[in-house]
Amino acid sequence: MKKLVFIFLALSCCYGFSNAQDAKLINKNLSYINQQFAQYNDYETFFDIDFTTKEIICEDKFGYLRVAATDIEFRVDGNNVGIYCKDGSTCLQSYQKDGTRSSSDYDEYTMGLREDGKIISHIDEVMDDFNEIIIELGGTVTTTTTNVTTNITTSDDDDIYTRLARMNQIYAEHNQFKCRWDYNASTKMLTRSSEYCVIYIPINKGVSIEYYERGGGGDAYGYQLTADSEVIREKCTSFDNYTKNTKDFVNDKELAKVVVNDLTAILSNTSIADNSSYQADLDYVNRQFAQYNAYNTSFSINTFDKTLVMTNQFGENTLSLSDVEVRIDYSNNWIGLYCKSGTKCITQTSSGSTYNYNQYTMSLNKDNRMIDHIETVKNRLNEAIYKALND
Repeated sequence: MKKLVFIFLALSCCYGFSNAQDAKLINKNLSYINQQFAQYNDYETFFDIDFTTKEIICEDKFGYLRVAATDIEFRVDGNNVGIYCKDGSTCLQSYQKDGTRSSSDYDEYTMGLREDGKIISHIDEVMDDFNEIIIELGGTVTTTTTNVTTNITTSDDDDIYTRLARMNQIYAEHNQFKCRWDYNASTKMLTRSSEYCVIYIPINKGVSIEYYERGGGGDAYGYQLTADSEVIREKCTSFDNYTKNTKDFVNDKELAKVVVNDLTAILSNTSIADNSSYQADLDYVNRQFAQYNAYNTSFSINTFDKTLVMTNQFGENTLSLSDVEVRIDYSNNWIGLYCKSGTKCITQTSSGSTYNYNQYTMSLNKDNRMIDHIETVKNRLNEAIYKALND
């Protein structure tokens, strides 16, 4: 097995492909995939399609591979993305750069797609696009969410945002109430929210977790959280109390174990809410806005006067770090800056004029819908604000 790290850079043509609409979708997906690998990888590599033979081509600085789309599947394994032959054969035909057949073919080929040493938080979108390409070329895939999540290997160096994104991915499709997970850096509190309840779980407060099953079918696989004292808050529509225990479930046993692993790491992580540099979080946020926002939006922090500065093509907006909170408006597909005090704390300077607002909303969209990793963007911007304020 050969493991390489790839950069993906190019688009494909669609000569000989019978369905122009399908070819357009494939090329759109290829464009996105190649952009991600160009940004998050280190080698001169790209994906292309031979529309005549319906083969996927993966080229890098060492050579290239050709394989029928019907023979493979893409998977995530730890911090790598891989192409795998479904039947275990050496279906990945290897070529040298000059087109000469290599002496060895492969049954799998793995690649890194990482940020700060960890697989990118929006890996699901990349996998969705890979799988759409396979389907359009006549192949079949397993359920994307299950396939991606169960193949991610949790490790101690996975940060909280990677874990939250993974848990939200699982809950979106495998939990009865579609609960959402979040983390508040200022209160060091993990939350699980549905339309009926918000469960508040403190970090590093002696809360332990164990795998738990119940009978009756449906969402039967999950976890139980246990604390020595009543530090877990259950704020629901019909009651609001503190408790030592809480449970939750999903409908897939293996995915439940992934959730347990992630929650175990989060609840015991002493470095989650430290005051280390905010810049890595801010850099991540700015990369997402550069890619998914149409108005040249970017963020910086003035540490001298403790302000967040947001600029876009309409002007410059300044607000106090102590009064700003980042929230998501799912009904309108927005992410926004909100004044916690309710006052008009946001000052915008535009063309020599000054305006004041109590909120400022923005879009982060792909294909006219909010990006799947919007929670990660919100969390990391709030984390940057918290770290800079307490630096």
